[in-house]
Amino acid sequence: MILFTVLNIINAPTVANLIKDSYFAFTGVEDNIRVIHFYQKNCPACDSVEEVFEEVSRMYSREERVMFGQLDCDRATDVCESSSVRDYPAWHVYFKTNTHPKRYNRNFDVDSFVKFIRQGSGIRPTSNANNLLYIAPKDLLNITKKPLCNFVIVDKPMDQESQQLHNASRLAESAVRRGAKFFAVDRSESTEINKKLAGKSYSAFFVKSGKWTPYTGEEDKDSIVHFLRNQKCALTVATPTPTPKPLPELDDPVDDDPYFEDDVEPENPSQKAEDDEDDDENDEDDQPAQKKKKRTDDIEEDNDFELKNDDDEEFTDF
Repeated sequence: MILFTVLNIINAPTVANLIKDSYFAFTGVEDNIRVIHFYQKNCPACDSVEEVFEEVSRMYSREERVMFGQLDCDRATDVCESSSVRDYPAWHVYFKTNTHPKRYNRNFDVDSFVKFIRQGSGIRPTSNANNLLYIAPKDLLNITKKPLCNFVIVDKPMDQESQQLHNASRLAESAVRRGAKFFAVDRSESTEINKKLAGKSYSAFFVKSGKWTPYTGEEDKDSIVHFLRNQKCALTVATPTPTPKPLPELDDPVDDDPYFEDDVEPENPSQKAEDDEDDDENDEDDQPAQKKKKRTDDIEEDNDFELKNDDDEEFTDF
């Protein structure tokens, strides 16, 4: 008997949270394909690929031959070392025909990982990517008998016609932190549930305490959340982080500093000496002219003085 819990770090009901003892029980089921995510808590790269691992596990949720689990290597160091796990994240897949696991060494995206599993096992996913989690009709009926809010899509898995509704429902599921659960069910697995479609190929319902209310709103996240609020569901909805507005581009500032001086090339010493000699020669040439001008100015001052005295004498005689 396999002893492992389904509640886990990834928080997906399709991924088993393994410990040392349950790891060996999990990998010992040779009739199934076993997919394991090795991680460490202080590993940003591990966090970045968790959504991919969870999404692929949801796509195989209705395939009993494929099992998904994860192991914290901080708590099970010896197990990880014995499995030759030295860098993280590491994904190992035990195929039926292999005694030892194969390490996944491709891109960490949904399509590449699904292709890797399908090529090694021949088993295809049971639902498309980004679909709500499909559960068995009997499990759904047991859940919906309780006084809890449930949003349920009834359709045929892998049907592209209902993909837009699934996309919107997954967005609503991510936004609603508390107050409602989201599921999907295969209409072909229950005659009773199939009758609720009333001839439609797919539809969504609000189900609570065994009562089914058809959803007739738009296939977008906000409409689904608004519909659930109208059904008196006490929702806790995550507030989206606003996208910051880009700052306007600023022109290069004009430098008005009057004391700012451009860089000046250093003076050439030889050129400076020649300029100084030219200045000295010009000064010598200007000296005689300056002396001549000074003598002329002195003569003019003497003449002005004599004229002034003559005027004074005439004024006195008068």
